Amino acid sequence: CIYWLIACKYIIFARANSNIMKSQLLIFFLFLSIFNVYASDVKFYNINAMYGISMREMASVCKDENGFIWASSKTGILRITESDYRIYQLPYKTANIINVKLAYNNSFLIAYTNNGQFFHYNKLHDRFDLFLDLRVSLKNSYLSVGKVVIDDEQALWIPTSGGLCKYKNGMFSKIGEKQIMTQSIAPYDQTHLLVTHQDSISLLNMNTLEQKSVYEINNTFQISSLFYDNKGEVLWIGTSTDGLFYLDMQKKSLLPFLDFPKQPIGVITESSDSTLLVGIDGQGVWELDKDKKKVLNILKEDIDNPFSLRGDGVYDIYCDGQQRVWVTTYTGGLSFFDWKSPLINQITHQVNNPN
Repeated sequence: CIYWLIACKYIIFARANSNIMKSQLLIFFLFLSIFNVYASDVKFYNINAMYGISMREMASVCKDENGFIWASSKTGILRITESDYRIYQLPYKTANIINVKLAYNNSFLIAYTNNGQFFHYNKLHDRFDLFLDLRVSLKNSYLSVGKVVIDDEQALWIPTSGGLCKYKNGMFSKIGEKQIMTQSIAPYDQTHLLVTHQDSISLLNMNTLEQKSVYEINNTFQISSLFYDNKGEVLWIGTSTDGLFYLDMQKKSLLPFLDFPKQPIGVITESSDSTLLVGIDGQGVWELDKDKKKVLNILKEDIDNPFSLRGDGVYDIYCDGQQRVWVTTYTGGLSFFDWKSPLINQITHQVNNPN
């Protein structure tokens, strides 16, 4: 960077000249630090604004093998490309829903409601068709559904208020003898899932359906999201009211992430080998260093900045592997930003921004 070359010249002269020169050098570095803060700002682009549409309360986003981006809301499923969009309506059996989420794996795309209505994308007819109503299967009209995982064989693993369920090839089954509330699930490896209940975290063998407890939590908190860092062997746990925690799977030690908001954590996802992105309802997107356990950046709405995040109620984040990050929020709908390759580390706190 040309600014750093100039700085090096200033250092050479400062060593040989007066204190005035050193003062000028200090002022220069102050200017340089301020320049770097604003030069490293992330620019968000809002899909509603780009396409002239109005889709809010978006709860989920994913990408398929054709490069289409899909995002879900109660009013429909949005599919976008670089230059076009389409909105699909879901054939609800009943419309008394709170949110709609998506799951995708191995060419299988589904949308599902919080009360257990499941729809798959029909490529032939270019529409979503209802294929499962868990309220009927479980005989429970007050059912609630958590984040679904689709495995490589297109089996659905469904955490519900009535326990963990599996659906594959038209066959539906309950997992485990006790039908206790399953709070959240996350992939552990190709053959295992991490499953959280109110009292424990377990490891489920997806082939034998055997479960073994890996950590007792004894109703310590309500878990809202999970992410397993396979490389670091750490389970990251987002809660509804108690902040963020991380469980060392080898040491069996559970610790809180210090100075973190005590608001619902909607999503935890990996943005690089060393960083995570955490979406918080009411607090935007937080970038974390996985190893050092510290906050690197906070991305929130700024009404004075048209390129800031639209809405701080973040429900989902998807990193598409091409330096682009997609974010869904309650009030702003779907937005994205592109990571740049920084020449310097990003600075989290900005002038007059208490974060």
